[in-house]
Amino acid sequence: MKCIIVLILIFFSITSYAQSNYVSYHQHGYSLDLPDYFLPVASQDSSVDVFTNTNNKAIMLRVENTPLDKTAFNTKYISEISNAGVASKSIKDSVYTVVYSDSKTVNYHKSFLSNNMAHTLIVTYPNNNKTEFDLILSKIGRSFK
Repeated sequence: MKCIIVLILIFFSITSYAQSNYVSYHQHGYSLDLPDYFLPVASQDSSVDVFTNTNNKAIMLRVENTPLDKTAFNTKYISEISNAGVASKSIKDSVYTVVYSDSKTVNYHKSFLSNNMAHTLIVTYPNNNKTEFDLILSKIGRSFK
């Protein structure tokens, strides 16, 4: 009986977490939709946009904006997929996604090239948040353009 109650509580917490209101950000040549509990914070580096998660400080999200040409962009992808712990990878045209995972954390990188500028979404979160956050990350990742 306790197991059923726990499962019901987990289901409702995941559902409410995933059904937050989303806010659109359009800056530095990219757009991104984030749940309203992600708030932009000041960054000391003007080429990096940082968003803090007010629900869970262990989930970190930032966007790096770097001038790159197509050759350098492809080199960046090759460098990323050569790192240890690559769980999945994909590249198509001028967009790539790489997910790294170890026993403690998941690191999601999605990068696209636009007007000789690489925009890279980097999300890091604990493995124990994987089930609930993967649903949200899917929507965030699709919105990043």
